[in-house]
Amino acid sequence: MKSYSQAGQDIFVSTLLPHRDGTFLDVGCSHPVELSNTYALETEMDWRGILMDSCVNSSEMCLEQRKSLTICADATKFDWADVLRKFGKQPIDYLSLDVDEFQVKALDNLVRATDATGTRFRVMTVETDRYRFGD
Repeated sequence: MKSYSQAGQDIFVSTLLPHRDGTFLDVGCSHPVELSNTYALETEMDWRGILMDSCVNSSEMCLEQRKSLTICADATKFDWADVLRKFGKQPIDYLSLDVDEFQVKALDNLVRATDATGTRFRVMTVETDRYRFGD
């Protein structure tokens, strides 16, 4: 599988969960292909999920170029419960979280919804830019 992600997250996930037809939640997805943590999973392993970004331009590109549902919203304020219920009772295979300095607020908001819905994730990556910018 060709990796499109910045730090090999897609390879990491496909190694842990090599099955086809998986599910993902890609928060802070940005560009639909370049540096995408889920593009290879979607195109090469037939995974589907939800792409979220607060940038209108990124969301519009995802709508045009990806098969998965795209939501343009602020992950720190978004009401996740209804979206998570769409996955049903099955765990979501992969959560990719890349919202830079808003990681903690976005994760806190998402955890409240997972507690309310009983949603669980099999694999999660949280991307930071500390390797580029320090603390």
